[in-house]
Amino acid sequence: MKLSLTFLTLPLSIAAAAAILDKRDPLPSKFTLESSSQGIPDLIWTELQWLGGSAYIGNSRYNSASEKLEFTSGGDGLSFTSYHSAPTGWTSFYIFPSESRAVGFTTPHSGSVPAGAATTGFENVGGQLAYQGRMEWQACDQGGGTYQIYWNGASSAGCVPIGLYIRPSAC
Repeated sequence: MKLSLTFLTLPLSIAAAAAILDKRDPLPSKFTLESSSQGIPDLIWTELQWLGGSAYIGNSRYNSASEKLEFTSGGDGLSFTSYHSAPTGWTSFYIFPSESRAVGFTTPHSGSVPAGAATTGFENVGGQLAYQGRMEWQACDQGGGTYQIYWNGASSAGCVPIGLYIRPSAC
């Protein structure tokens, strides 16, 4: 009898776990992202950094042109304003949903999005950043302890699947 009760409750447990993973909450109005580090040996800096129009983790933090990546969310997607640009120099975050490519940001002061890129559809699923419920983020080795963030980078050599955890900002 004990065995049959286990088999009866197991599907319920799996369904409950799936419901927790699929829990969707609104994105905070301001937040940063922190990556998981599993599969990336000796990674110290897991907070995402903006550098040259893309997002990185690791030793990119030591580059004087990099800065902490703090997103603002809204109906038009996710935006970021670099302290290297004017106060109105916002950029929009984008991915190419059907391609394995590095994440990117539009040119400051420009709403011009590359053809095939998506700037909306990002959401909070169980405390992680997702795109339309999918979490296909990758950290791709750029050498020297620096990893560039890719969407669906599995086809690229040196890429490791990661989670991007949402950290609400105080300001």
